[in-house]
Amino acid sequence: MKKMMMLLAIQIIACFAACTSPDQTNAVPSATSSLSPERAEREVRQIHEAYYKTLVKEGPDAALGRYYSSDYTYLGVDGKIIDKAGLKARMKRNKLGLFTMEDDLRRVSIYGDVAVLSGHTKTSLTDRGQEKVTLDGYTEVWVRREGSWQLVAEQITPQPS
Repeated sequence: MKKMMMLLAIQIIACFAACTSPDQTNAVPSATSSLSPERAEREVRQIHEAYYKTLVKEGPDAALGRYYSSDYTYLGVDGKIIDKAGLKARMKRNKLGLFTMEDDLRRVSIYGDVAVLSGHTKTSLTDRGQEKVTLDGYTEVWVRREGSWQLVAEQITPQPS
C-alpha cells in the first residue's frame, strides 16, 4: 500500500511537471522549505550532476550508498517496480558496468523540498557481459531531508534510436 501511494504521488508530481514546456523550470515556493526555489534548483542540479559522475567513475554501488534514500523506488525499463535492495541485487546479478553517460537534463520542477527532474541519457554500458548503448528518458524525484538531497524515486523509459 505504501508503494502504491508513493507511485501515485510520483505520477501526480510528474503530471504537474509535464504541464510546463521543455527546458522550463517550474518553481513553487513552499512555507516548509528553508531554500528559495532558485537555490533549491541550483543544489539539485549540482547533486544530479555529481550523481551521474559517481555512477560512471565509481560505479553503481557508490551511487546507491551516497545518493539513494532508504525508501527508494525504481520503475525500470522492464516495467518492474523494485526497491533499493532489489536494484542493488539486479545490478550485481547483471554485472552492470557504465562507461559513459551523456545527460540531457530538460526540466527541473521544485515543490518546496521536492524536486522532479526529467531528461534523456545516452549510456554506454555492459549488461550481463554484453556491451551496448542505450537511449533512455528518465524522471527522478529528489527530496531534501535534513539538509541534503536524496533520490527517492526514478523511472526509466527506453527511447527509439
